[in-house]
Amino acid sequence: GGGGGGGMRKQAKSKSTGKCLKHCGTYEKAIYPMYTKNNVVVVFSCSDFFVPYLGVSIKSLVMHTSQNNNYDIIILEKEITTDNKKKLTELIYGKPNISIRFANVKDLVCQQTFHLPENNPELSEETYYTILTPWVLENYKKAIVLDCDIIICRDIAELFQVELAGNYMGAVKEYLFNAYLNNPYTNPQGELSEYCRKKLKMTNEYDYYNAGVLLINLDVFRKKYNLSAVLGQLSKEKYRIVEQDFLNSICYGKILDIGYEWNYMSCMSPSVIDALRFVSKEEQIRYEKAIGQVGIMHYITNDKPWKYPELKFADTWWKVCRKTTFYEICLYRMAINLSGITMNVSRNPLCDQDNRSTPRKLADELLPKGSLRRKIAKLLLPRGSRRWQFCKKIYYILRA
Repeated sequence: GGGGGGGMRKQAKSKSTGKCLKHCGTYEKAIYPMYTKNNVVVVFSCSDFFVPYLGVSIKSLVMHTSQNNNYDIIILEKEITTDNKKKLTELIYGKPNISIRFANVKDLVCQQTFHLPENNPELSEETYYTILTPWVLENYKKAIVLDCDIIICRDIAELFQVELAGNYMGAVKEYLFNAYLNNPYTNPQGELSEYCRKKLKMTNEYDYYNAGVLLINLDVFRKKYNLSAVLGQLSKEKYRIVEQDFLNSICYGKILDIGYEWNYMSCMSPSVIDALRFVSKEEQIRYEKAIGQVGIMHYITNDKPWKYPELKFADTWWKVCRKTTFYEICLYRMAINLSGITMNVSRNPLCDQDNRSTPRKLADELLPKGSLRRKIAKLLLPRGSRRWQFCKKIYYILRA
Protein backbone atom coordinates (compact mmCIF):
# COMPACT_ATOMS: atom_id res chain seq x y z
CA GLY A 1 0.00 0.00 0.00
CA GLY A 2 1.89 3.03 1.25
CA GLY A 3 5.54 2.11 0.99
CA GLY A 4 7.97 1.61 3.89
CA GLY A 5 7.07 1.96 7.54
CA GLY A 6 9.08 5.06 8.37
CA GLY A 7 10.30 6.03 11.81
CA MET A 8 7.00 7.58 12.88
CA ARG A 9 4.71 4.63 12.20
CA LYS A 10 3.17 2.74 15.07
CA GLN A 11 1.54 -0.61 14.20
CA ALA A 12 -2.13 -0.90 15.15
CA LYS A 13 -2.92 -3.82 17.44
CA SER A 14 -6.13 -5.65 18.16
CA LYS A 15 -7.17 -5.84 21.82
CA SER A 16 -8.79 -9.23 21.34
CA THR A 17 -6.01 -11.08 19.52
CA GLY A 18 -2.90 -9.00 20.06
CA LYS A 19 -2.13 -9.40 16.36
CA CYS A 20 -0.94 -6.45 14.33
CA LEU A 21 -3.09 -5.08 11.59
CA LYS A 22 -1.19 -4.66 8.35
CA HIS A 23 -0.56 -1.29 6.75
CA CYS A 24 -3.66 -2.05 4.63
CA GLY A 25 -5.67 -3.93 7.24
CA THR A 26 -9.19 -4.82 8.26
CA TYR A 27 -10.94 -3.71 11.42
CA GLU A 28 -11.02 -6.43 14.07
CA LYS A 29 -11.79 -5.07 17.53
CA ALA A 30 -9.73 -1.93 17.96
CA ILE A 31 -7.76 0.46 15.80
CA TYR A 32 -4.84 2.49 17.13
CA PRO A 33 -3.28 5.60 15.56
CA MET A 34 -0.94 4.59 12.75
CA TYR A 35 1.65 7.27 13.54
CA THR A 36 3.01 8.54 16.84
CA LYS A 37 3.51 12.15 15.68
CA ASN A 38 1.52 14.60 13.56
CA ASN A 39 -1.16 11.96 12.92
CA VAL A 40 -3.90 13.51 10.75
CA VAL A 41 -6.93 11.22 10.96
CA VAL A 42 -9.32 11.08 7.98
CA VAL A 43 -12.36 8.78 7.85
CA PHE A 44 -14.53 7.84 4.87
CA SER A 45 -17.55 5.51 4.64
CA CYS A 46 -18.01 3.69 1.36
CA SER A 47 -19.90 0.93 -0.44
CA ASP A 48 -18.23 -1.22 -3.08
CA PHE A 49 -20.04 0.62 -5.88
CA PHE A 50 -18.79 4.02 -4.69
CA VAL A 51 -15.12 2.98 -4.59
CA PRO A 52 -14.15 4.84 -7.82
CA TYR A 53 -15.49 8.13 -6.42
CA LEU A 54 -13.80 7.51 -3.08
CA GLY A 55 -10.60 6.84 -5.04
CA VAL A 56 -10.81 10.27 -6.66
CA SER A 57 -11.32 11.90 -3.25
CA ILE A 58 -8.32 10.08 -1.78
CA LYS A 59 -6.19 11.00 -4.80
CA SER A 60 -7.02 14.68 -4.23
CA LEU A 61 -6.02 14.30 -0.57
CA VAL A 62 -2.70 12.69 -1.56
CA MET A 63 -2.00 15.52 -4.03
CA HIS A 64 -2.17 18.07 -1.20
CA THR A 65 -0.20 16.39 1.58
CA SER A 66 2.89 17.68 3.35
CA GLN A 67 6.00 15.77 4.38
CA ASN A 68 5.65 17.43 7.78
CA ASN A 69 2.50 15.43 8.55
CA ASN A 70 1.35 11.82 8.57
CA TYR A 71 -2.07 10.89 7.18
CA ASP A 72 -4.04 8.08 8.79
CA ILE A 73 -6.92 7.22 6.41
CA ILE A 74 -9.57 4.78 7.66
CA ILE A 75 -12.43 3.54 5.47
CA LEU A 76 -15.58 2.24 7.16
CA GLU A 77 -17.19 -0.46 5.02
CA LYS A 78 -18.82 -3.87 5.01
CA GLU A 79 -18.52 -5.16 1.42
CA ILE A 80 -15.56 -3.65 -0.45
CA THR A 81 -13.85 -6.35 -2.52
CA THR A 82 -10.20 -7.29 -2.16
CA ASP A 83 -9.52 -6.02 -5.68
CA ASN A 84 -11.03 -2.61 -4.96
CA LYS A 85 -9.12 -2.36 -1.68
CA LYS A 86 -5.93 -3.02 -3.62
CA LYS A 87 -6.78 -0.27 -6.12
CA LEU A 88 -7.39 2.20 -3.31
CA THR A 89 -4.14 1.41 -1.51
CA GLU A 90 -2.21 1.75 -4.77
CA LEU A 91 -3.11 5.46 -4.63
CA ILE A 92 -0.61 5.91 -1.79
CA TYR A 93 2.19 3.76 -3.21
CA GLY A 94 5.58 5.18 -2.27
CA LYS A 95 4.09 7.51 0.38
CA PRO A 96 5.37 6.32 3.78
CA ASN A 97 3.57 9.17 5.56
CA ILE A 98 0.14 8.05 4.28
CA SER A 99 -1.72 4.94 5.45
CA ILE A 100 -5.01 3.39 4.33
CA ARG A 101 -6.86 0.83 6.45
CA PHE A 102 -10.32 -0.69 6.20
CA ALA A 103 -12.68 -1.09 9.16
CA ASN A 104 -15.38 -3.64 8.43
CA VAL A 105 -18.31 -2.60 10.62
CA LYS A 106 -20.62 -5.43 9.55
CA ASP A 107 -20.86 -6.85 13.06
CA LEU A 108 -21.84 -3.45 14.44
CA VAL A 109 -24.73 -2.96 12.03
CA CYS A 110 -25.87 -6.50 11.19
CA GLN A 111 -29.02 -6.16 13.31
CA GLN A 112 -29.50 -2.45 12.68
CA THR A 113 -32.36 -0.97 10.67
CA PHE A 114 -31.43 2.17 8.74
CA HIS A 115 -34.17 4.29 7.21
CA LEU A 116 -33.38 5.25 3.61
CA PRO A 117 -35.81 7.65 1.88
CA GLU A 118 -37.44 6.17 -1.23
CA ASN A 119 -37.00 9.42 -3.15
CA ASN A 120 -33.21 8.99 -3.19
CA PRO A 121 -32.37 5.47 -4.48
CA GLU A 122 -28.63 6.22 -4.59
CA LEU A 123 -28.39 6.42 -0.80
CA SER A 124 -27.04 3.33 0.93
CA GLU A 125 -26.71 2.50 4.60
CA GLU A 126 -23.03 3.49 4.48
CA THR A 127 -24.17 7.10 4.77
CA TYR A 128 -24.99 6.33 8.42
CA TYR A 129 -21.52 4.98 9.24
CA THR A 130 -20.31 8.49 10.07
CA ILE A 131 -22.15 8.09 13.36
CA LEU A 132 -20.13 4.96 14.23
CA THR A 133 -16.80 6.80 14.05
CA PRO A 134 -16.37 7.68 17.78
CA TRP A 135 -16.74 4.02 18.77
CA VAL A 136 -14.87 2.37 15.87
CA LEU A 137 -12.00 4.80 16.56
CA GLU A 138 -12.21 4.40 20.32
CA ASN A 139 -8.47 5.06 20.72
CA TYR A 140 -8.60 8.39 18.87
CA LYS A 141 -9.49 11.83 20.20
CA LYS A 142 -10.37 13.63 16.97
CA ALA A 143 -11.06 12.77 13.33
CA ILE A 144 -12.04 14.39 10.05
CA VAL A 145 -15.02 12.52 8.57
CA LEU A 146 -15.72 13.03 4.86
CA ASP A 147 -18.25 12.06 2.20
CA CYS A 148 -16.95 10.47 -1.01
CA ASP A 149 -18.30 13.20 -3.33
CA ILE A 150 -15.56 15.71 -2.55
CA ILE A 151 -12.30 17.07 -3.91
CA ILE A 152 -9.64 18.21 -1.43
CA CYS A 153 -7.89 21.37 -2.65
CA ARG A 154 -5.57 22.17 0.29
CA ASP A 155 -3.65 20.22 2.90
CA ILE A 156 -6.33 18.51 5.01
CA ALA A 157 -4.01 18.89 8.03
CA GLU A 158 -5.07 22.56 8.19
CA LEU A 159 -8.61 21.46 9.02
CA PHE A 160 -7.44 18.81 11.48
CA GLN A 161 -5.54 21.43 13.48
CA VAL A 162 -8.69 23.49 14.16
CA GLU A 163 -9.32 23.62 17.92
CA LEU A 164 -12.79 22.33 18.83
CA ALA A 165 -12.67 23.21 22.53
CA GLY A 166 -15.81 21.71 24.07
CA ASN A 167 -17.81 21.45 20.85
CA TYR A 168 -18.98 18.05 19.65
CA MET A 169 -17.88 18.74 16.09
CA GLY A 170 -16.89 21.33 13.52
CA ALA A 171 -19.03 21.67 10.40
CA VAL A 172 -20.31 24.11 7.77
CA LYS A 173 -23.83 25.48 7.51
CA GLU A 174 -25.97 23.79 4.87
CA TYR A 175 -26.12 26.44 2.15
CA LEU A 176 -28.96 24.87 0.18
CA PHE A 177 -31.01 24.23 3.31
CA ASN A 178 -30.92 27.96 4.06
CA ALA A 179 -32.55 28.55 0.64
CA TYR A 180 -35.18 25.90 1.33
CA LEU A 181 -36.12 27.60 4.60
CA ASN A 182 -36.61 30.95 2.85
CA ASN A 183 -38.48 29.54 -0.15
CA PRO A 184 -42.28 29.42 0.36
CA TYR A 185 -42.51 26.48 -2.06
CA THR A 186 -40.10 24.28 -0.08
CA ASN A 187 -41.19 25.59 3.33
CA PRO A 188 -44.97 25.97 2.93
CA GLN A 189 -46.64 27.43 6.01
CA GLY A 190 -43.29 26.99 7.80
CA GLU A 191 -43.59 23.18 7.63
CA LEU A 192 -39.82 22.65 7.23
CA SER A 193 -39.11 25.07 10.07
CA GLU A 194 -41.55 23.18 12.28
CA TYR A 195 -39.83 19.89 11.41
CA CYS A 196 -36.50 21.33 12.61
CA ARG A 197 -37.98 22.66 15.84
CA LYS A 198 -40.17 19.71 16.79
CA LYS A 199 -38.44 16.68 15.26
CA LEU A 200 -34.82 17.85 15.53
CA LYS A 201 -35.31 19.93 18.72
CA MET A 202 -33.57 22.97 17.20
CA THR A 203 -34.55 26.39 18.53
CA ASN A 204 -33.12 28.09 15.43
CA GLU A 205 -33.59 26.16 12.20
CA TYR A 206 -30.98 28.34 10.42
CA ASP A 207 -28.25 26.75 12.57
CA TYR A 208 -28.43 23.62 10.41
CA TYR A 209 -25.14 22.08 9.24
CA ASN A 210 -24.03 19.85 6.38
CA ALA A 211 -22.62 16.44 7.40
CA GLY A 212 -20.41 15.89 4.34
CA VAL A 213 -17.35 17.42 6.02
CA LEU A 214 -17.03 17.02 9.78
CA LEU A 215 -14.27 17.49 12.34
CA ILE A 216 -15.51 15.30 15.20
CA ASN A 217 -14.47 15.56 18.84
CA LEU A 218 -14.48 11.80 19.44
CA ASP A 219 -13.70 12.05 23.16
CA VAL A 220 -16.61 14.37 23.88
CA PHE A 221 -18.96 12.31 21.73
CA ARG A 222 -18.18 9.10 23.62
CA LYS A 223 -18.65 10.80 27.00
CA LYS A 224 -21.99 12.28 25.96
CA TYR A 225 -23.54 9.38 24.05
CA ASN A 226 -23.79 5.61 24.22
CA LEU A 227 -23.53 3.67 20.94
CA SER A 228 -26.45 1.35 21.75
CA ALA A 229 -28.68 4.32 22.54
CA VAL A 230 -27.62 6.09 19.34
CA LEU A 231 -28.33 3.04 17.17
CA GLY A 232 -31.62 2.52 18.99
CA GLN A 233 -32.74 6.04 18.16
CA LEU A 234 -31.72 5.62 14.52
CA SER A 235 -33.83 2.45 14.28
CA LYS A 236 -36.83 4.15 15.82
CA GLU A 237 -36.80 7.50 14.03
CA LYS A 238 -37.19 8.37 10.34
CA TYR A 239 -35.25 11.45 9.30
CA ARG A 240 -35.65 13.30 6.02
CA ILE A 241 -31.94 13.85 5.44
CA VAL A 242 -30.84 10.67 7.20
CA GLU A 243 -27.68 10.98 9.34
CA GLN A 244 -27.40 14.73 8.75
CA ASP A 245 -30.71 15.44 10.51
CA PHE A 246 -29.72 13.14 13.36
CA LEU A 247 -26.34 14.82 13.90
CA ASN A 248 -27.88 18.29 13.79
CA SER A 249 -30.37 17.17 16.43
CA ILE A 250 -27.97 15.60 18.94
CA CYS A 251 -25.19 18.16 18.45
CA TYR A 252 -27.32 21.28 18.35
CA GLY A 253 -25.65 24.23 20.08
CA LYS A 254 -22.33 22.37 20.19
CA ILE A 255 -21.22 22.75 16.55
CA LEU A 256 -18.27 24.97 15.60
CA ASP A 257 -18.71 26.71 12.22
CA ILE A 258 -15.47 26.03 10.32
CA GLY A 259 -16.35 28.20 7.29
CA TYR A 260 -17.52 27.51 3.75
CA GLU A 261 -13.96 27.11 2.48
CA TRP A 262 -13.89 23.68 4.15
CA ASN A 263 -17.16 22.56 2.59
CA TYR A 264 -17.72 24.59 -0.56
CA MET A 265 -21.01 23.15 -1.85
CA SER A 266 -20.89 23.15 -5.62
CA CYS A 267 -21.72 21.57 -9.00
CA MET A 268 -25.46 22.05 -8.73
CA SER A 269 -28.06 21.69 -11.48
CA PRO A 270 -29.72 24.77 -13.01
CA SER A 271 -32.88 24.18 -10.98
CA VAL A 272 -30.91 24.12 -7.73
CA ILE A 273 -28.88 27.18 -8.71
CA ASP A 274 -32.15 29.03 -9.31
CA ALA A 275 -33.31 28.09 -5.80
CA LEU A 276 -30.18 29.68 -4.30
CA ARG A 277 -31.64 33.15 -4.83
CA PHE A 278 -33.54 32.50 -1.60
CA VAL A 279 -30.34 32.15 0.46
CA SER A 280 -30.04 34.93 3.05
CA LYS A 281 -27.77 37.83 2.11
CA GLU A 282 -25.46 37.17 5.05
CA GLU A 283 -24.80 33.57 3.98
CA GLN A 284 -24.40 34.57 0.32
CA ILE A 285 -21.61 36.98 1.28
CA ARG A 286 -19.81 34.34 3.37
CA TYR A 287 -20.19 31.75 0.62
CA GLU A 288 -18.86 34.01 -2.15
CA LYS A 289 -15.86 35.08 -0.05
CA ALA A 290 -14.83 31.42 0.37
CA ILE A 291 -14.35 30.75 -3.35
CA GLY A 292 -10.84 32.19 -3.31
CA GLN A 293 -9.63 29.85 -0.57
CA VAL A 294 -11.50 26.57 -1.05
CA GLY A 295 -10.08 23.70 0.97
CA ILE A 296 -12.74 21.13 0.06
CA MET A 297 -15.10 21.16 -2.93
CA HIS A 298 -18.29 19.24 -2.12
CA TYR A 299 -20.76 18.13 -4.80
CA ILE A 300 -23.87 18.03 -2.66
CA THR A 301 -26.79 17.33 -5.01
CA ASN A 302 -27.66 14.22 -7.03
CA ASP A 303 -26.22 15.92 -10.12
CA LYS A 304 -22.67 14.68 -9.57
CA PRO A 305 -19.70 15.68 -11.75
CA TRP A 306 -19.21 12.05 -12.82
CA LYS A 307 -22.73 12.17 -14.29
CA TYR A 308 -22.79 15.66 -15.80
CA PRO A 309 -19.28 16.97 -16.65
CA GLU A 310 -20.68 20.22 -18.08
CA LEU A 311 -21.82 21.51 -14.69
CA LYS A 312 -19.92 24.25 -12.89
CA PHE A 313 -16.82 23.01 -11.01
CA ALA A 314 -17.19 19.50 -12.50
CA ASP A 315 -13.87 20.02 -14.31
CA THR A 316 -12.15 20.23 -10.90
CA TRP A 317 -13.29 16.68 -10.19
CA TRP A 318 -12.38 15.27 -13.62
CA LYS A 319 -8.86 16.73 -13.51
CA VAL A 320 -8.20 14.56 -10.46
CA CYS A 321 -10.11 11.56 -11.80
CA ARG A 322 -7.84 11.43 -14.86
CA LYS A 323 -4.89 10.78 -12.56
CA THR A 324 -6.44 7.59 -11.11
CA THR A 325 -6.95 4.01 -12.25
CA PHE A 326 -10.70 4.63 -11.92
CA TYR A 327 -10.85 7.04 -14.88
CA GLU A 328 -12.09 4.50 -17.44
CA ILE A 329 -14.70 3.13 -15.04
CA CYS A 330 -16.04 6.62 -14.42
CA LEU A 331 -16.19 7.33 -18.17
CA TYR A 332 -18.04 4.06 -18.73
CA ARG A 333 -20.54 4.80 -15.98
CA MET A 334 -21.14 8.30 -17.29
CA ALA A 335 -21.91 6.91 -20.74
CA ILE A 336 -24.31 4.39 -19.20
CA ASN A 337 -25.98 7.14 -17.18
CA LEU A 338 -26.43 9.39 -20.22
CA SER A 339 -27.86 6.49 -22.23
CA GLY A 340 -30.56 5.97 -19.60
CA ILE A 341 -29.66 2.34 -18.82
CA THR A 342 -30.30 1.39 -15.21
CA MET A 343 -27.23 0.67 -13.09
CA ASN A 344 -27.02 -1.78 -10.22
CA VAL A 345 -25.59 0.52 -7.56
CA SER A 346 -25.90 -2.01 -4.76
CA ARG A 347 -22.94 -4.21 -5.56
CA ASN A 348 -21.07 -4.40 -8.87
CA PRO A 349 -18.39 -1.68 -9.05
CA LEU A 350 -18.46 -1.79 -12.86
CA CYS A 351 -22.25 -1.22 -12.83
CA ASP A 352 -24.47 -3.82 -14.39
CA GLN A 353 -26.74 -2.92 -17.25
CA ASP A 354 -30.45 -3.58 -16.83
CA ASN A 355 -30.61 -7.02 -18.41
CA ARG A 356 -34.20 -7.78 -17.44
CA SER A 357 -36.40 -9.14 -20.23
CA THR A 358 -39.24 -6.99 -21.50
CA PRO A 359 -41.89 -9.13 -19.73
CA ARG A 360 -39.92 -8.84 -16.49
CA LYS A 361 -39.66 -5.06 -16.83
CA LEU A 362 -43.40 -4.85 -17.49
CA ALA A 363 -44.17 -7.10 -14.53
CA ASP A 364 -41.92 -5.09 -12.21
CA GLU A 365 -43.63 -1.87 -13.29
CA LEU A 366 -47.23 -3.11 -13.06
CA LEU A 367 -46.66 -5.46 -10.12
CA PRO A 368 -43.95 -3.91 -7.90
CA LYS A 369 -41.92 -6.31 -5.79
CA GLY A 370 -43.43 -6.83 -2.36
CA SER A 371 -46.84 -5.46 -3.41
CA LEU A 372 -50.16 -7.20 -2.80
CA ARG A 373 -50.80 -7.21 -6.56
CA ARG A 374 -47.61 -9.20 -7.15
CA LYS A 375 -48.51 -11.74 -4.45
CA ILE A 376 -51.97 -12.27 -5.96
CA ALA A 377 -50.47 -12.63 -9.46
CA LYS A 378 -48.11 -15.33 -8.18
CA LEU A 379 -51.04 -17.22 -6.70
CA LEU A 380 -53.07 -16.98 -9.93
CA LEU A 381 -50.12 -17.63 -12.26
CA PRO A 382 -47.55 -19.85 -10.51
CA ARG A 383 -44.27 -19.92 -12.42
CA GLY A 384 -44.18 -22.97 -14.74
CA SER A 385 -47.92 -23.66 -14.47
CA ARG A 386 -50.11 -24.22 -17.56
CA ARG A 387 -51.67 -20.77 -17.17
CA TRP A 388 -48.20 -19.21 -16.86
CA GLN A 389 -47.00 -21.05 -20.00
CA PHE A 390 -50.16 -20.01 -21.87
CA CYS A 391 -49.65 -16.30 -21.02
CA LYS A 392 -46.02 -16.57 -22.07
CA LYS A 393 -47.03 -17.96 -25.49
CA ILE A 394 -49.59 -15.18 -25.96
CA TYR A 395 -46.87 -12.58 -25.22
CA TYR A 396 -44.50 -14.00 -27.87
CA ILE A 397 -47.33 -14.18 -30.44
CA LEU A 398 -48.19 -10.50 -29.80
CA ARG A 399 -44.54 -9.43 -29.87
CA ALA A 400 -44.03 -11.13 -33.21
